[in-house]
Amino acid sequence: MSRLSPQLNRINSLLAFIHQNIEQSMSVHDLAAQSCWSRWQLQRIFQELTNKNLAKYVREQKLSRAAEQLLDGKMRVTDIALQYGFNSEVSFSRAFKQHFGLAPGAYKRRGDRQGISAPMVLMDNPRSQTQRMIEVRIESRPAFKVYGVAGQIDNLYTPQADFKLKVPSLWRSFHQLYPMQSEGLTGVVDTLNIHASGKLNYLAGSQQLSEASEQLQCWNVPQQLYAIVSHTGLIQDLAATIDWFIHQWLPESEYQGVDGYELECYPENYQPQSPSATMEYFLPIQK
Repeated sequence: MSRLSPQLNRINSLLAFIHQNIEQSMSVHDLAAQSCWSRWQLQRIFQELTNKNLAKYVREQKLSRAAEQLLDGKMRVTDIALQYGFNSEVSFSRAFKQHFGLAPGAYKRRGDRQGISAPMVLMDNPRSQTQRMIEVRIESRPAFKVYGVAGQIDNLYTPQADFKLKVPSLWRSFHQLYPMQSEGLTGVVDTLNIHASGKLNYLAGSQQLSEASEQLQCWNVPQQLYAIVSHTGLIQDLAATIDWFIHQWLPESEYQGVDGYELECYPENYQPQSPSATMEYFLPIQK
């Protein structure tokens, strides 16, 4: 691991304190006492390094852990509210609905993990020379279809892997067929049906198309629970983000990876060679 800046190291330690004591009541004043900064300094530096408001982050973590316990179905709403430092079930339900859009009971009945934020962690990735705080979302997505151009690629860990050449080639083929299609762009990596050679099937396409053709295949992506990480930077550095996601974040999380369809989701007008471009990678998981 490379040397962290003093600020990043201090914020990383503060996050560890927050996560270890998430059931306790904690104010910005309490958290400032754990750092070397005043309340104003801590809030400014936390916002700068995480792009998050400190008080809002603590509340989101409390509500996300509470949502997990609701779905586990072993505790009453009142007990969960008190466990995470809310004064009453009423105040907890109000905060829960504001964050998730549903009251605790309705969220539990729906049964899907939506809007849950895993604890923020430090990405210290020597492959991409990246050091930043990163937050992973946990979401269940319904089944959907992707229409696109398919081909075979080497997996991430094949020596002299060809995916950095094959994947852009498949996207060029797709855009030649649909030059104006910029919405719903999705790359799908099939880790269920691995070839004897170790190669994977990859589909470059869109969720917004509705018809297959001689050039396009239709893949049915089933309902799945995902861990979702954002990648900011050049698209050729995505492999380093995925490597960190699988080898560092996943083993330390509360989740287990499963075979399925990994997704690359690109926003409209995505610029793959822009250092500020951001897309999301979806990793199939189970609790």
